[in-house]
Amino acid sequence: MRKTLCVIVKKMNVFNKIIFILLLCQNFAYSQLNKEIDKSQKQAVKDSPFLKSSKAMSKELKWQFRQRLQYLNIIDSLRKNNPNDTLILVENYDFICFGCPADLVQVFIKDKYIELRTDSYESLKYEIKNHSLNGKYNEGGNYLSDIRELKLEIAKSDYWNLNPKKYGTDECFDGGHTFYSVIYPSNKIVSMYMRCWEPLEYRNEEE
Repeated sequence: MRKTLCVIVKKMNVFNKIIFILLLCQNFAYSQLNKEIDKSQKQAVKDSPFLKSSKAMSKELKWQFRQRLQYLNIIDSLRKNNPNDTLILVENYDFICFGCPADLVQVFIKDKYIELRTDSYESLKYEIKNHSLNGKYNEGGNYLSDIRELKLEIAKSDYWNLNPKKYGTDECFDGGHTFYSVIYPSNKIVSMYMRCWEPLEYRNEEE
């Protein structure tokens, strides 16, 4: 592999060599970011109080490690354009599809919201839509209520992820499996696994 790369580089002119090296550096950066997200999510599985459902997510995490290559550039671009802001990555898995990759991915930073959905489990390609966190989001209600709450919790404490039962439950028969991964400006990544997020009003009723 190394010999092949050396031959390719020798045949290039200076401009092409620079482009080639930049692409290599970019791919390395994406690979490192992917590994850090994966590492954080595996730690979230270990720390989860929802042991039965979280431990069963190993196949899904392996799939998503590859699937995430489709949108690492989006995450990287958003972070470069907003270097002082925290990014929230949400990867949602369908509860009836065992061992499948996330069918819905959401990326949030500042007032930006990017949504990626698979068009089918056969092609596994994501359709990308750009949104803005205003209007319906600011009105409250259940629309993206998990993100609204998480943003407040993240602003208050670095330990927002230590008690997943504060936000939801595994005593549910539908819903999905979700990983919330927060990427801080410092490059620190913290994740939390959630079986079923519960709206605040339901939690208050139970209390």
